[in-house]
Amino acid sequence: MTNLTTGLNMVSLALIHAFSADNVSRVGNPFADDKDKKVLAGALIDGWDEVLGLIGVYKLSKEQGLQGAMEREAVLAELTEAVEDFDVTYEGKKVTVSASDILRSWKEMFCNAKGKVKVPTYGQVFGFRRKALLPEVNAVRRKLDLDAITELPCRVRSYACDMDRFADCIKENTHKNFGTRALSNVDRVNAAQKLFFEGSTQSHMRKIFKDGMGQKLHALCALDNAHQSLKVVERIVKGELLFGGLDKEDMRKLLNEGAEAPLVDEYLKNPKKKKNADKMAAKTKIATAASQFPVKLVARVCKAIIEDKMESLNDLIPRRELINDAVEAALKAELKPEKVEAEKVEATK
Repeated sequence: MTNLTTGLNMVSLALIHAFSADNVSRVGNPFADDKDKKVLAGALIDGWDEVLGLIGVYKLSKEQGLQGAMEREAVLAELTEAVEDFDVTYEGKKVTVSASDILRSWKEMFCNAKGKVKVPTYGQVFGFRRKALLPEVNAVRRKLDLDAITELPCRVRSYACDMDRFADCIKENTHKNFGTRALSNVDRVNAAQKLFFEGSTQSHMRKIFKDGMGQKLHALCALDNAHQSLKVVERIVKGELLFGGLDKEDMRKLLNEGAEAPLVDEYLKNPKKKKNADKMAAKTKIATAASQFPVKLVARVCKAIIEDKMESLNDLIPRRELINDAVEAALKAELKPEKVEAEKVEATK
């Protein structure tokens, strides 16, 4: 008997069960860490995108279906005792759902009106990580006034033996990038401009390219559109400008302030120059100097800066000649090397 694909169908989530023993590609927790789980959940909030992958399923026997129902009873018992909240970032905002929200979501997915678990008719072959997060995802969708995901795009296949089914599970993880090539920065910029011309918003680009990259690409396209004479995107594609060193906040600031083309062009050619010009000590360091620096004049200036009270230094202006002469004389004075080292040590304590 050969393996047979019977079709690509939308299958009710309630009918699909993931036996823990069937996920032969993973040992233990399928998620690398909490961040991995939240990132994947965030990507599912807008719905299951079949372009990013289907669920592989196979028909269960009656006995297998009953076994699946027993496993669901165990999961239900665990969720009933759960107390941890779950949060995910969606469109730049944190959304939190409680353990009871997740339990309610799971029951809506896998239980009938009387609260009894439904007997599954399909076993899962691949797509375990994404489907495992749907209770949390549907709980978040409810909070966002979105309908729950109740059906999944599935490849239904019958297998000659377990080995062939296990092989499909493994191949889905090891071969999913077959025929693909990671996008370069130039590819991203070129693609983003095409989306921008079609009306793509920053929110839309964040979903396509992921948050930080989507924001940066949208800012670049907006800058390119505002200063068409500079041909920003065209020059990046040609390699005349580099995308990597650009900063989304810098580009937004140039847009918001209505910067003229020469200033924009100067930034695009040398973005690091602006970053270096904008650098300053961290507030914590200035605050420490204000309270601990052994030179009183320096400490006082730092205190005025950290408290945003520069006017408190006005009384120094009439004394500027005395102060400047004293500072200059002090800087010219020769100190014994051992005294200099001792002072350095004391100042860093």
